[in-house]
Amino acid sequence: MGCASALPHSFEGYGPDHVAARRGAVLRRKAYRYAGLAAASLLLVAIGIGLAFVPATICAVAGVARSEAGLASGLVNTSRLFGGALGLAILAAIATAHTNSVVHNGATNMHAALTSGFDLAFIVAAGFALVGGFVALFGLPGVPRPARSERAEAPAVEHAAAERAAA
Repeated sequence: MGCASALPHSFEGYGPDHVAARRGAVLRRKAYRYAGLAAASLLLVAIGIGLAFVPATICAVAGVARSEAGLASGLVNTSRLFGGALGLAILAAIATAHTNSVVHNGATNMHAALTSGFDLAFIVAAGFALVGGFVALFGLPGVPRPARSERAEAPAVEHAAAERAAA
């Protein structure tokens, strides 16, 4: 309230155009700063997704017969989406429960209680990521790779079969 009554006096002698231009300049600076930070974080997310999802799909489809590759790929994508939704639901429930617990135990500052709930949720999320990393490193079976001569012959065999089918 004090700012609202003092603000008009600080702009005495200036017209409304000048006030709007200054406000616009401040907002533009903040918007450019935010856009730069958002672009950097979105770029990191895009790189991370490319480095994580594509190899995961390739690994999941590598040991599957060619006729079932679409089914395996769909199963991987469904598992990824369902796991993300389930993980988000668990983390939101943890954050909400912890926030409510802090509020019911006498916290007067709602912002501190909410921050405490999010802190716990992020710690649990880091634990999920750590467990997932260990499972990926040590728990997944290896997929046997075909010998180098088999890989070189495979396209030639497929090409010959396609020519016979066309004839």
